[in-house]
Amino acid sequence: MRSHFSPGAFAGIMRPVESLERRTRMKATVGSANPVKVAAAEEVLRRAYGSCQVEGREVAADLPAQPWGDWETRAGAVARAWAALRAGEADLGIGFEGGLQETERGLMTCAWAAVVDRQGRLGVGGSVGLLLPPEVARTVRQGAELGEAMDRWTGKQDTKRRMGAVGILTGGLLDRQQAYEQILTFALVRLLQAAWFDGEEAPAWEARPDEPDPSPGRPVLVSGCLLGLNCRYDGGHCLDPRLVQWAARGRVIPICPEVAGGLSIPRPLAEIQGGPAEAIL
Repeated sequence: MRSHFSPGAFAGIMRPVESLERRTRMKATVGSANPVKVAAAEEVLRRAYGSCQVEGREVAADLPAQPWGDWETRAGAVARAWAALRAGEADLGIGFEGGLQETERGLMTCAWAAVVDRQGRLGVGGSVGLLLPPEVARTVRQGAELGEAMDRWTGKQDTKRRMGAVGILTGGLLDRQQAYEQILTFALVRLLQAAWFDGEEAPAWEARPDEPDPSPGRPVLVSGCLLGLNCRYDGGHCLDPRLVQWAARGRVIPICPEVAGGLSIPRPLAEIQGGPAEAIL
């Protein structure tokens, strides 16, 4: 069969990173002093932009110590990126956030990276879905952070600043820095290929942190499925975009009462029949 593919078919569309315009001594701030996260940013930005000065800085962000679910984890990365950009004179603000996600197979990791520039362009990228051993999962469900749980399980100290759960569980085939490099590379697509995205309306969760907060006061509990978590009885969600800005600012706490009560995903549909909801309260 004759191929109709032409080597020049994608000329002007796909551009290698090396051909992009580079800035001399671009500056970036990572919203964390964790050396693994800083090293990941240094490596990716070196490949993307050439010479780049990267600093890690602990930033003030109202974030949970251990994020749960993709939405909360992604919102944490976005909040860190904006806070890092505001913290200094950098050209880019970068945020990394690692979280946990309940699935039908057990407790799994998730991770997101966010990068924002001075023009307000925000890119996100995520992955790193890794099944946790039951003993580690039990420790985390009891309230420990993943890093603490891994320290107890391995008998080592401060593993999150070294190989991390990724490196330990893969036996060194992939370490935490390499995992962060991958998701930051995904996040940079929004900036490296800006022409493909500029002019599009940004999702609600990309709102700038200086815009009016739609949810003043204390955080409120919201069903996880309304925030895009795949925790409904059928394994899906029923995302309500009006709640996403609240989540991005840490104003809501996602929860699925059925999953928290021990039910699986998916599960049989549970409905109230033969009377009003008040009858069972």
